[in-house]
Amino acid sequence: MDERVKMTTSEIAGVSKTEKSCQRLTTIPSIGPLISTAMVAAVGKSEAYDRRRNFAAQLGRVPSQHCTGG
Repeated sequence: MDERVKMTTSEIAGVSKTEKSCQRLTTIPSIGPLISTAMVAAVGKSEAYDRRRNFAAQLGRVPSQHCTGG
């Protein structure tokens, strides 16, 4: 089991080093290879969000925004 964990961790680190999106995310403090690859896998293209704040709210980093429009 330990060997499988080491192998998977190594694979994730390799993907994180080769993917541009992962490389950018790992420049943020406390985001490493595992978190960056998980975020890219979950979100994909960032164009799905019209604002950076909406993306951060999806991740739970800022409170979600509710607006009545008036």
